[in-house]
Amino acid sequence: MRGYIKAINELTKQNTNFRQETETGELTHVVVMSIPPGGEIGMEVHEDTDQVLYIVEG
Repeated sequence: MRGYIKAINELTKQNTNFRQETETGELTHVVVMSIPPGGEIGMEVHEDTDQVLYIVEG
């Protein structure tokens, strides 16, 4: 994955799945999630890698 040019705001707002992978590279994954109020990401925590969280609403 050399670059990521997509409207991540819109992809995230349109997503109704808990987890939806939108792009996958050798060392990179772009995932949008829909987490209900009071919900948790559960097993989606990865202790041995960097994670960047971009919150659209809530």
